[in-house]
Amino acid sequence: MKFLLRLLLGGALFIQPLLAQFGTDNFANSSNWTVGTPTGGATFTFNNRLEYLVSTPTTNDAVTATWQPGYAPYASDWSVVVDLHLLSMTLTSPSKSVYLNLMVSDKDTPGNYMKVYQFRTWGGSAMEGFDSELNGSGNLTGYAGYLSSTATDSSLLISFNSTTKVLSSFVGIAPTYTWTPLESVDIGSGTYLWGSNGFTIQLAASSASMGGTLAFSSGDAHFSNFAVSSTAIPEPATYAAAFGLIGLIAAGLRRRFGQQ
Repeated sequence: MKFLLRLLLGGALFIQPLLAQFGTDNFANSSNWTVGTPTGGATFTFNNRLEYLVSTPTTNDAVTATWQPGYAPYASDWSVVVDLHLLSMTLTSPSKSVYLNLMVSDKDTPGNYMKVYQFRTWGGSAMEGFDSELNGSGNLTGYAGYLSSTATDSSLLISFNSTTKVLSSFVGIAPTYTWTPLESVDIGSGTYLWGSNGFTIQLAASSASMGGTLAFSSGDAHFSNFAVSSTAIPEPATYAAAFGLIGLIAAGLRRRFGQQ
């Protein structure tokens, strides 16, 4: 039910004509993904969710999975969404951190990317929450919309408007999963100028255990309910008005069926 409500908020996935590169994945197996060479002791396991596992932590552990059915197009609207779970923890000294990321990158220049992520970290002080980061044409924006949160369950979303060439990132936090905009950037002109041959979509997880250990077992950190649709989320300036009616519909569904 939770996923259905987010699809209503994010664009009606199943009533839109889907292009070949669009679709859903429940992580039952790795057929839709290419997992890169892990760093340190990290692995991804597919068991109806994409689990981040680190049984033997090193200084830096990381792993990335790339969506394989195709590239998200530059000439069409799209949005990509995924649920995530990250166990509750308060990291303290020595320096430790964990990041769960949804990322899209420029097919022509992979160094151009936008990612939205949940993190918990200690680097002199404890921080935890959500943020978005964009790197394009050598220009990096970080902590653009940092949202402090101790949530264990949430959803990440990146959307592209093919008319305005604006990439936007959002987070939805349990129990309401209402989309909160974090960052919105024009990648079609000006400071952040990307190529026009499409976008690679990736899920990534990383953790650091400098001076200590930070292990992850099954159920601690994972992605689920991945979907790419042919509908763009309105940019933050028009977000509230555009989603007012759909928000009321979603609220009614919650009252009728209960939050799942």
